[in-house]
Amino acid sequence: MNHKSIEDILLQKDKRGIASLRQYLPNDYASQAAQYVLNNLGTTVITTGFYILYGGTVETDGPPGAKAIGSALESLGQKVIYLTDRYCKPIMDALASPTEQTLEFPVTNADKSNQFAREFLEDIRPSLLISIERCSPSSDGIYRNMLSKDVSGFTAKIDTLFDIFPHSIGIGDGGNEIGMGKLQDVIPNHPKLPQQPAATATDQLPAFQIGEDGD
Repeated sequence: MNHKSIEDILLQKDKRGIASLRQYLPNDYASQAAQYVLNNLGTTVITTGFYILYGGTVETDGPPGAKAIGSALESLGQKVIYLTDRYCKPIMDALASPTEQTLEFPVTNADKSNQFAREFLEDIRPSLLISIERCSPSSDGIYRNMLSKDVSGFTAKIDTLFDIFPHSIGIGDGGNEIGMGKLQDVIPNHPKLPQQPAATATDQLPAFQIGEDGD
């Protein structure tokens, strides 16, 4: 009997072409990411929330994915903090358990964002950052959706945390999310993926295909 790996199952309904990036990742990238979590137990900050211009709200796959990860970590006895911006915070407030915190990163300029990021890390002292479906700027500093439209004005610069904190995991399905900067040199070689991809890298990158939506 031919048994599919977790990685095969995750990518089997890929509609965006993200599966073409698997060749650049370890065969067992999901298992390695899980082990990485276990190697960095403690306070985990999970960020999500990708703004959809035509909907005036955030996409639907990131928040429940963040909650699923948070619940798994809570079952291991870990402290979980959700970090998002004002557009996604009401959703994460509703999803969070009574023992989980939801904090807001302001939508502001680069200097204030960098200051907030430094103060946040000093105050929270996390063991791990996890980003799931959170927009990253391209190398030119612009935050773009999958249609290459600018969503910078609706996106808190949470990626600044990942630029200065060493232990992190990035999860995305399009090439424009935090973490995908690890593959920014090869993403434009794949026609279905962004020509101006994410620039923000993470230490671990499981490129999950987790759904089709409007980012």
